[in-house]
Amino acid sequence: MILIDCNILIYSADQEFSYLRKLFQERDTFVSAISKLEVLGYHKITPKQDIYFDAIFKVPENVPMVHKEEKLSSCFFECFVTSCEKKRKKS
Repeated sequence: MILIDCNILIYSADQEFSYLRKLFQERDTFVSAISKLEVLGYHKITPKQDIYFDAIFKVPENVPMVHKEEKLSSCFFECFVTSCEKKRKKS
């Protein structure tokens, strides 16, 4: 299993690091909910990267990294991600 970190995702958007994209084609490649949150909340995201990240999140499977005891945190993350997505659509 390959769990892709947010920094790998962010760097893979840059042409200089395009070789990282091969990781997304591997079997058993996953992105945690936390990494997705960190990427969507990245303060220097450009409109071009925004489109790229939307495509990337359709490829790897998502792995929920939240335990049952952390339902409140999970709700917070879902609300934050939804808020980020709405904000990106407005711009």
